[in-house]
Amino acid sequence: STVSSGRTRNTVPRTIANGIADPFHSPQLLVFVPGYLPLDVYSEPSPSGGYTPILGVPQWQGKVLQLVPRPQLSKPYVDALAKLQSTMRWESELEQWKSMPQLTIALQEEKMKLGANGSKLLGLNHLPGRSGKGFLVDAMTGESVFPAVVGIEWSLRSKADGTRRSALQLKQPDFDMGRGTFFVSPWRVLLSPFEEWEPDTKTPPVVRVYAPGYQTVRNLTWPEHGEIIRLQRWGEGVAKLAELRRWKDDIDKVLTAAPNLDEQIVLQEELIRLLAGQCERLPPDVSSGTCFAPDSEVMRHLRNLTTKRGDGYVTYMEDHYGTYGVKSLVNKVGPAATVSTCCATAPTVTGISVEPVELKQPIKAKRK
Repeated sequence: STVSSGRTRNTVPRTIANGIADPFHSPQLLVFVPGYLPLDVYSEPSPSGGYTPILGVPQWQGKVLQLVPRPQLSKPYVDALAKLQSTMRWESELEQWKSMPQLTIALQEEKMKLGANGSKLLGLNHLPGRSGKGFLVDAMTGESVFPAVVGIEWSLRSKADGTRRSALQLKQPDFDMGRGTFFVSPWRVLLSPFEEWEPDTKTPPVVRVYAPGYQTVRNLTWPEHGEIIRLQRWGEGVAKLAELRRWKDDIDKVLTAAPNLDEQIVLQEELIRLLAGQCERLPPDVSSGTCFAPDSEVMRHLRNLTTKRGDGYVTYMEDHYGTYGVKSLVNKVGPAATVSTCCATAPTVTGISVEPVELKQPIKAKRK
């Protein structure tokens, strides 16, 4: 691959890394300029309606290739880019993308610019061996573990000025993909409040896992291809309480250092709710010192957070294709409802409908 660097005149070499180009078959040209429909110059229609290779002197030799500006509507443009990715065999195990890295990166950048409209495009996390897909399984039985909370420590870089920071993101494995399945990839979108930051792709994220009944996994450097995490079961009694206290200590460390408590409680919400669900099963005299008291500042903030969330609250899910948002709408006829996010099973609710939500970041609409 080659980059024009602002020049409009380019030369296609007759020699390649492993020999000389076939003089009887034209090289395939894939041309992409952001904001224009991509160009694929390789074949011409045959009388039978199919396509045949161009023989002899290329029809594009010495000529001007005219690029068409992208349509006003996003869909035809995205469809054309998706077709280009298909031509590149983006997900092929042969990894043909390695012969055109600049084009691959340019399409990733365009996907990010398109935001929600680019959800149909494949990202770099769809290249072979780069999904970042993880599985939580019981070390003894091999069965999937759910519920759980996965913590990801990212090294981030500001999109505005390059400033660096670290941040902890918590997420629950998505039960729609199979219990205990999640993704950790710098090529996936980072959601609120990290929209103005991007992961440092040269620094691997560090993962920790919290799951009821299992020992916490800490400081696991996450490989790009993903990993199967085999969780060891807790002991009973004192061992279980000690593990829950470590959960609370981890939460306290983050909240103590936070300049904005409300923001950090939002980021820690998944783990706080998971801990609260375990504490409900403990006698009051045992939970003291292990759990947040119902009248504690943390639990008050969490209740206020739940109360403020009304019509239009967005929850996020992810699958192989990408990250998508679902907006909860309080039905004007039915009663308002709350949905538990901490437990293996959520209560039946009424008065709720869902609709796709448009975000500034690339998402994938949930398929029905």
